[in-house]
Formats: sequence, structure tokens, C-alpha cells
Amino acid sequence: MLLAGEAEPGAPTWADRVLTHPALSRVATRMHRATFPQQLTFCGGPVLIETARMLAQAREAALAKRGARA
Repeated sequence: MLLAGEAEPGAPTWADRVLTHPALSRVATRMHRATFPQQLTFCGGPVLIETARMLAQAREAALAKRGARA
């Protein structure tokens, strides 16, 4: 799972820049990517509740995608 923080909807993320790295290109077909509002990737505080919800959704989406391939 690659988590990508998005500064604003549609803006390039840090993950967009690193996806072309050779180390990631080897696992790209097996990797699920989840994009989050960037403020949810910062340390602790009230955003943790929303972050946990979005992580759970990303996990379910990755598992569903993986199950569809099987």
C-alpha cells in the first residue's frame, strides 16, 4: 500500500514523483495506492479519527482489488 498525501484535490502528490523509481517499478503491478488529504498524513491530534476511517477504507479497497485478481 502506498499512501499519498494530496495538498488539494487533483494536485500532484509526493507519490506521483516517486512512482517512477526503479525500486517501485518492480512492485507497481502489485501495489495499491490510496490518496488522502495531506493534512491527514501529519502527526496526531483530532485528524486521527478521520485518518483511521480513510485507512480502513483504503485497506478494504486493496483487499477487494486483490480478491478480484485471485
